[in-house]
Amino acid sequence: MALHRSKIRLAIAGLVGTLGVLVVAFDLPPYVHWANAREHSDIERSLTPLVNIPTLELAPDSDRAVDFVVPDDPQWRRIRRRMGSPEFLLLVASDPQSSRRLAYSATGAGLVARGTLDGQRLPLILTTDGAYGYSSDTDQTAYKFTARPSDTVRFLIRMSGHVAGDARVMVFPHWSGLEMWDWADSASMGEGFSDLLSPFFEAFGLLLVLIAIRIGREPKSTQ
Repeated sequence: MALHRSKIRLAIAGLVGTLGVLVVAFDLPPYVHWANAREHSDIERSLTPLVNIPTLELAPDSDRAVDFVVPDDPQWRRIRRRMGSPEFLLLVASDPQSSRRLAYSATGAGLVARGTLDGQRLPLILTTDGAYGYSSDTDQTAYKFTARPSDTVRFLIRMSGHVAGDARVMVFPHWSGLEMWDWADSASMGEGFSDLLSPFFEAFGLLLVLIAIRIGREPKSTQ
């Protein structure tokens, strides 16, 4: 009976101690910073264009060939699990690094595009949807299309209109604006909370380890 109680006590002590170690390990600054950095990197990647070409490189009388492969690497799969599979937008807009990000009308800029997906014709649908974080002062239009991970997309594009000098023809993944805002906002809030509460979680984890040691100690025998 005493041996049975001892085994139970040691099992409980091991469980409590393991929990304490996990709390401390997952709340240590290196892990917290790594987790926050990975999430911010995922958000940045989800908002990065897959194609980015200055409009000054396009001409009205000759096609420019543009090729890209829809991502399917571990980070992109992680983003898809969080946000779902996106559609894609071919649009004319200012550089993502500019202080004021503006989207222009693709039709107003005279953007003409023909697309293929894995060698087959790719339908392009005219839309008023825009890339996340961009605003527009006009009736902004873009071309929407669908493609699956690892698909190879080719565009033949030309442009006859004029837009601002920093304008670019880009391809963006098109996510739900509400879900993207929620993700970015929760990531910022989560980072603030983790910095604030980290010392308390570390203290709690150490307390669990001490409790486990106390539980696991052999009780003094009484005469």
